[in-house]
Amino acid sequence: INAEYMGTLLCRGFGHSTVLTLCALKAMTDDFVKFSWNVWPSSRLNAARLVVPIGCVISPLRPITGPVIPNDPVLCKQEQCKAVLNSLCQVHFQSKVWVCPFCLQRNPFPPIYSGISETNCPWELNPAVSTVEYRMSRPVAGPPIFLFVVDTYMAPKDLQVVKETLISSLSMMPPQTLVGLITFGRVVQVYELGFTECTKTYCFQAKEYTTQQVQDLLGMQGARSGGTHRGPVSGASRFVLPVSECDFSLTSILEELQKEAFEIPAQERPRRCTGAALAVAVALMESAAS
Repeated sequence: INAEYMGTLLCRGFGHSTVLTLCALKAMTDDFVKFSWNVWPSSRLNAARLVVPIGCVISPLRPITGPVIPNDPVLCKQEQCKAVLNSLCQVHFQSKVWVCPFCLQRNPFPPIYSGISETNCPWELNPAVSTVEYRMSRPVAGPPIFLFVVDTYMAPKDLQVVKETLISSLSMMPPQTLVGLITFGRVVQVYELGFTECTKTYCFQAKEYTTQQVQDLLGMQGARSGGTHRGPVSGASRFVLPVSECDFSLTSILEELQKEAFEIPAQERPRRCTGAALAVAVALMESAAS
């Protein structure tokens, strides 16, 4: 959150809670970043009391302003942290050291930052910059993976818009891009795109799953696939395929998606199994990217 922007709102007489909300809206407008909470918990007790875990939704393909940093991000050397250098870190310019705001670890700057000073700061330390883009030096391990996780409890008009958007996005992806589909309402359905005879899904109930449990239930353990594309192991390649191989079948599945059939009792919210859907999606992504 931009401190100058927050100070301006406070000077204009806005309440503290209103200021935090406006700052969150500004961050979402500028960078398309949205957090589940507008305030970071100040203690472990407050963090343990959170009903909804801290999470972030970001659009990585949204264009951003500013230059591309021509080196890898500077990470905290604490193995359990690995936070990235940013404008909220404490910086000691004379000793060329920065302090991680999460674990308070003191980290030396790499040699390429030897010329920094209070008047010559790197782009990622600019207080007005909340999102930066890096040009990584290490080679890309494999093709990009897109896993669509679709909520089928939404209104039919909204679901139709989502379906049309996803179908149009398939035509914009490079042929080697890997893609998969998960839908969720009262249950989670994982689509086996590699099964061409008919639409085949694996259903998961609304409960907690570990990554190992999901991979075992989906049968994703095994050796690497013998296909020409790199990336998924043999089990995951049944669910995550190159878009050039599953474009027709995935388009057909998306066109046939319908609103969740379970009726919602009056004055009750839909019983979405969002947590289970995310757990299954993470397990599938981990297996596909390994």
